[in-house]
Amino acid sequence: MSKSRVLEAMGKQEEAKVERDKALAKASPAQLHGYAFQLLGAKKQQEACEVWKTNAKNHPELWFTHAGMARVYSAQGDFANALKEEKIAEAGAPDFAKLGVQRQIKRLEAKEDINQ
Repeated sequence: MSKSRVLEAMGKQEEAKVERDKALAKASPAQLHGYAFQLLGAKKQQEACEVWKTNAKNHPELWFTHAGMARVYSAQGDFANALKEEKIAEAGAPDFAKLGVQRQIKRLEAKEDINQ
């Protein structure tokens, strides 16, 4: 991923994409989830949503992929499905993450975009 960022900064977009795709292919589900948050922070919400969708498709057994899908649905204004996904995440979340997930549930119940 670092090589991709250097190539991108050099204006070599095609080469950067090749290196980024290589890195993403090797990434763990947790790394992909974190990368999606990096994209969100860089104001690349659509790209972040694509990463979360792929992660959820490939790893539906992981609680945080459901939390990622909650963010996708929230971005679309589909709070009902976002809430459904966040509740699935809550059921599987480890103790250290439950409070954060519960905060997101409250925001979704109030129809607030959890990406903001």
